[in-house]
Amino acid sequence: LLKYIPTKEEVQSLNDIESDPDAVASLNRADDFFFQAVSIYHYEERIKAVNFRKKFEERIKNITPKIRALIKASTEVVKSEKLKNILTLILGFGNYFNFGKRGNATGFKLETLPKICDTKSTDNQLTLLVYLVETVELIFPEMDTFYGGAPPRSHGSQGGPGGAQV
Repeated sequence: LLKYIPTKEEVQSLNDIESDPDAVASLNRADDFFFQAVSIYHYEERIKAVNFRKKFEERIKNITPKIRALIKASTEVVKSEKLKNILTLILGFGNYFNFGKRGNATGFKLETLPKICDTKSTDNQLTLLVYLVETVELIFPEMDTFYGGAPPRSHGSQGGPGGAQV
């Protein structure tokens, strides 16, 4: 029915013939339907409300698993001590490299994490990411498996290494 809602021009032309009983009687079925429809108070809004109610349950059913996956992933990220330790290590590297320039930072924006792949050594042979991985493997072996504790990605997750440029 949403496809057949009369336009403003159609409503105006139907309102113009309302005062002529002969014109109203001579309307074909489609025009008579429109004529009857425009006489219903807030016809368009009512049809939209019925359509919304009809699709609401289906939309809730489709989005619920995605919301649950997002909540579970968010909870895992917040609870992950290993991830906190890795981020603390990254902060420490940043503070060491920027010593004297920007002071001792207490945090960083997550949007800056992809720069770890772009930041290279003076000889362009090593990225900060590779250095971070090597440091974790050699000095902090307990953090070496921080990614192993992460829950598997579900159908609700998007992005990832291919899309996030990390």
